Amino acid sequence: MILLRDFALYALPVLVAAGGWCYALSLRKQGGPGRRREGRAIRPA
Repeated sequence: MILLRDFALYALPVLVAAGGWCYALSLRKQGGPGRRREGRAIRPA
């Protein structure tokens, strides 16, 4: 029981955070530099 509790308290949040970082990085790579250019192309008059 102690091992399960320790896993739930320490290892699980680390795994979830690592998965979130990997997901965010994959979305960033998918967008590429083209999205950044689109955002900069619109300038206020």
